[in-house]
Amino acid sequence: MDLKELKAFQAIIQEGTFSKAAQKLNYAQSTITNQIKRLEKELGFQLFVRGWEAELTPSGQLFAKEIDQLILHWHFVLEQSQKTPKKKNRNLEYRRHRTNCCHYSSFRPSNIQEAKTEYHMPLYHW
Repeated sequence: MDLKELKAFQAIIQEGTFSKAAQKLNYAQSTITNQIKRLEKELGFQLFVRGWEAELTPSGQLFAKEIDQLILHWHFVLEQSQKTPKKKNRNLEYRRHRTNCCHYSSFRPSNIQEAKTEYHMPLYHW
C-alpha cells in the first residue's frame, strides 16, 4: 500500500467517479483503476461496486471513514522521520591506486594523519 493508492481512493470518494478523480490528480483513468485494484488486492476486499458512479462497498465505507486520518498520519510520520538527525559517516577511506610506473594517492600520508587526528576518524587502509 502506498500513498498514491490512498490518495486515489480519497479522490474517488471526493469526486464521485474514477474519471473525475483521475482528472483531479492528473492521471489517466486506467492509472486510477490500477491503483485501486492494487489497493483492493493488498487489503483483501473490494472497496467499490463497479459502475458509472463510485459506490462504496460496506468494507469500503469502513475504510473510507478513516482514510483522511490515515493520510494525515502518513504525512506526519514522514515529516517526523525527515526531521530525525542523520548520523554522518565519520569514516575516512584511504586508497592507493597503481599506475604503470608509480603509486599515487589523493591524500599524502601527512594529510591523512591530520584528518584522522582532527576529526577522530577511524582509518581503513587496503
